[in-house]
Amino acid sequence: MKREIVLWLTATLMVGLAPGWGYPTLNGPTGLVHTPTAETTEAMVGVEVDVPYINSEGGGAYNVNALVSLGARVEANASLLTVNPEQASAENGFGLSAKLVLRPQSLLLPGLAIGAAYRDVTDVGRRTILYLAASKQLTPRVAGSALYGHVNLSWQRFDPEVGGSVEDFVPAVGLELRMDNGLSLVADYTFENDVDGKDILAGALRYRFKPLPLLWMQVGFADDGVFFTGLRATLALGR
Repeated sequence: MKREIVLWLTATLMVGLAPGWGYPTLNGPTGLVHTPTAETTEAMVGVEVDVPYINSEGGGAYNVNALVSLGARVEANASLLTVNPEQASAENGFGLSAKLVLRPQSLLLPGLAIGAAYRDVTDVGRRTILYLAASKQLTPRVAGSALYGHVNLSWQRFDPEVGGSVEDFVPAVGLELRMDNGLSLVADYTFENDVDGKDILAGALRYRFKPLPLLWMQVGFADDGVFFTGLRATLALGR
């Protein structure tokens, strides 16, 4: 079974409103484990940098990820990727993404966001993604906890270096339990599709340290023996 371990440190410089529950996906945009949501980091202006190292039976990978927020409704992401850096056959790539929150959630209606992403990895291929995301608090806050639901529908196209292009509509759903003690449990499920060739289940436990509300950590998993852990630190200047 293929096993991957993801270790990363997230350093964030925020100017304006400090972030709330927003946490980046493994690919950069704010969301669950893999699935972007209709939420942002909630920073008025901010720059967030992720530097993950991915280790698997097939080799390692570095992914330098920069997330920029411009107001509470707009964020953009850029990343640089190096696969198997210790080998002469190292593969390099880059990714770009952007998200626009069309409307925040209200008492009755979910929040809505649209987004786009592009990733190009040398000798592997290029993936283009357009998506619509919806997010909504599903339960009232009881005993310091509330459940949130997320839905994402994307159109994805993969153009491999060898072979023909593949495209498909890819639905994904997720749940998130947020607790006042700083803990949150997240899970997302991507339905089987022609682009990935399978369905993907992932989950994570995140913790926002109470004395230091701008410091987060998380541990999680995805199917096929993928495990990850991470630390996110935020420096906020004003609110």
